[in-house]
Amino acid sequence: MEKVVRTERLEICRPDGDCMISLDAEEPSIRLYDRAGRERLTLCLNQAGEPQIGLLSPEGPVEVGIGVNPQLGSGMMIYSAQGSDLRVMIIVKPDGTAVISTDPHDLD
Repeated sequence: MEKVVRTERLEICRPDGDCMISLDAEEPSIRLYDRAGRERLTLCLNQAGEPQIGLLSPEGPVEVGIGVNPQLGSGMMIYSAQGSDLRVMIIVKPDGTAVISTDPHDLD
């Protein structure tokens, strides 16, 4: 007999009630939180259904993003501590060309 639990969202919490891991079927995503309750890591599928990993600073913005995109390639983006300014990207395009740049327009 197969035992299944179905839910749209699942939270795994410490005994004090703080959420440490959340699984969300709507996005879909898995999120890990630090002891202060701040999201620190996200594993998700983007709107195109491609996998992405985001490492977040304690303040919240993504500092490092790792993703796969059939049109652009696979790569990693590193942002400023505020999460808004791209510092460097390392991309391997579908044709095998490697791009290391600070300008996202270099992917064009």
